[in-house]
Amino acid sequence: MKNLLIIILGLTFFLFCTGWLLFAPPKTETVIMPGHTPQGITDEISTKAFQNHTQSIRVLFIGNSYTFFFDLPGMIVNIADSDPDNKVQITVQTISGGGLRLMDHWEKGNARRILKKKPWDYVVLQNNSMWAMYKDLREETQIYLPRFVNEARKAGVKPIFVKTWVRQPGSLWYEDRKHKSVLISPEHMYDTFNKETNAIAQKLKLDVMPLGDYWMFIHQEHPALNLYASDGTHPYVTGTYLNALLFYRYFTGNSLKNITYIPGGIKKEDAITLQEIAAYGQK
Repeated sequence: MKNLLIIILGLTFFLFCTGWLLFAPPKTETVIMPGHTPQGITDEISTKAFQNHTQSIRVLFIGNSYTFFFDLPGMIVNIADSDPDNKVQITVQTISGGGLRLMDHWEKGNARRILKKKPWDYVVLQNNSMWAMYKDLREETQIYLPRFVNEARKAGVKPIFVKTWVRQPGSLWYEDRKHKSVLISPEHMYDTFNKETNAIAQKLKLDVMPLGDYWMFIHQEHPALNLYASDGTHPYVTGTYLNALLFYRYFTGNSLKNITYIPGGIKKEDAITLQEIAAYGQK
């Protein structure tokens, strides 16, 4: 079973990174913790300038607390700076707020303004973490995700849609009366997100960052390695580190073997495990 999951993850990410797959594989109160990206519109931050940089990319993140918990964009920059073989200069900026959906970002207007104003290479779109589970949120996403995708493509920017993760298995989320009709089990939530993400990705010919697949793999194969904050939904520093490794791999194509950056709060052996999992399928 483990070998099969490894093969699936490796093949999935290979196809995604080479553009061969239009992806379909396998509002809580925000608690502010040190190290998070400030909410709202951040300043641009970039990797350090090295002489061996031969390429530069610019990435705009549009999302909510799943993006700013433990500063996902900033962690990508730190990972890049720690890789001695990295030849890609990375610049990131974030527009986020607790509980914000793509509809909120669209109506506020700041995300659209910055998307069109600056010369981005990628825009990362992270929606409400329950959008696939409720009919009204699915219908809302079917309106606002295409709007952002169209705006991005008109500006020459490649959009990436984030597939997020299930609520923490064994947590009280699956006993909450408010969500019990849809949160039947982690496996049900995972399957629903796969189905809905696949459908909208195929319709829009849209690449998806498969974070949720890697989270589920770790739950199944490394259950002692916790990725979740205490609320059972937001990422702990380990979860954000895994996400950042996957984004870094996608943006650069670099090996993860020589990365030395390990955020505070992560044991070295756990960091190595996360690096190895994020690198599945790499040569």
